[in-house]
Amino acid sequence: SKSKRWDVDRNERRWAALAHASTLLTAAVALPSFGAGTLLTVFIPLLIYLAFRNRSDYVAFHALQAFTIQLVGTVGWFTLVLVGGVAWGLMLLVSLVLILVLVGAVLFPMILLLGALAFVASFALPLGMVIYSIIAAIETWNGHDYRYPYIAKWVERQLVSTV
Repeated sequence: SKSKRWDVDRNERRWAALAHASTLLTAAVALPSFGAGTLLTVFIPLLIYLAFRNRSDYVAFHALQAFTIQLVGTVGWFTLVLVGGVAWGLMLLVSLVLILVLVGAVLFPMILLLGALAFVASFALPLGMVIYSIIAAIETWNGHDYRYPYIAKWVERQLVSTV
């Protein structure tokens, strides 16, 4: 939720919004590159943070939030797909072996359907990341203190502990 309106200049609002909006670039690059492009674009908000950490608390806070949500979303998605893919492959293998005793004939189509549904559902994490980032970009452009759920408190603790 948003709390207060900061007294920041237009340049600070622009950089904070750009840090959040960079998630759109990360998502756009991830699809055609099968995730490889995220290795570059996920670091855009971190670079903004490094450039502004001593000049603007507002930009630094929002850039670090944007980097954190991109990192969590990207690594989380890769982990879900990898672990889910391995689990699905093992279930598929077991169902193929069980075809010999006819139980697998029922399990095999169910496992295929479950795998397809899980793959589609795995896009909920990056989609949520993009939706939150769009909201954050709009709010920060307007000078509001937008806070991602859970992430904002963690980022605040990190910034306070480094001071």
